[in-house]
Amino acid sequence: MDITQLRYFLATAETLNYTKAAKQLYISRQALRQALSVLEHEFETPLFINRRNKLSLTAAGEYLRTAGTEAVESFDRACQGMKRFTAQETVLTLALSKSLFPFMIPDLDQLLKRLQARYPAFCLKVLPMSNDEAIETVNLGQADWGLIIQMPCSRPGLTMEVLTSYDAVISCQECELLPPGPMGPKDLEGKLCIGMGSLEKTLRPFYDACLKEGVQLWFEVVPDTIDAFYQMVHNHVFVFDILKEDTPFYEQGEFRRLEGYSWEVGLLRRETSGQKEAKLLFGRFFKEEFDRLRAEKQA
Repeated sequence: MDITQLRYFLATAETLNYTKAAKQLYISRQALRQALSVLEHEFETPLFINRRNKLSLTAAGEYLRTAGTEAVESFDRACQGMKRFTAQETVLTLALSKSLFPFMIPDLDQLLKRLQARYPAFCLKVLPMSNDEAIETVNLGQADWGLIIQMPCSRPGLTMEVLTSYDAVISCQECELLPPGPMGPKDLEGKLCIGMGSLEKTLRPFYDACLKEGVQLWFEVVPDTIDAFYQMVHNHVFVFDILKEDTPFYEQGEFRRLEGYSWEVGLLRRETSGQKEAKLLFGRFFKEEFDRLRAEKQA
């Protein structure tokens, strides 16, 4: 069965008259009867009952009318969407967290070029900004997606498409300043700590734990990973960091796990907004390409 045969059936099911249906479809009565006969042969069941030249639907015909109507409507919506998609340029805005460079997504340029090659109708505007700004820009509806890093948390009205996740650690240049074993909020009280986003937005679960335990952190936001590295080396601060094998401090072991906390890197979007199909397509492609590039590196 193809969509044309289904349309022939639905027209006949609506009119219950071969002649009227044929005129409506701009085909001959004989061609219509032949198409319906092919359908009945394919499904191995009659679709119509003809008593004294009066048509009615069989039980199978009733079922096909209901299911077929939904299928045709879905098909028509897809066709209309394709026409809109190919007829005009779709502009998407990506709020890009500078905290992700250079370690988190080093192949971003290559990934975005593949996106443009595969979907030339997309016009992607990339807006580099701080991690907090990227989250807020998406929340305000000023960007379609935000490529961010965060501690996993619920954000009303927003959805996170997670690309990858890591354990959270605290790094420090001087090992002797780090207590033995995993760390928690009370271990950091009174110590200068830095992170690539605010406690309230980027590190929300840890912020909530500090409030619950009555811990007041001495905390400062740094713009990117390079500045965080400089601050750690020269000012001996405690850094909210990630446990990732290709980061500078992994082999040196100058970190402690932040017990019960992790990071996720991914695409943040509003749950209800315009251009929904294009946004979902972008998110799906981005994740597929991200996974493929990571698999290539690990091979």
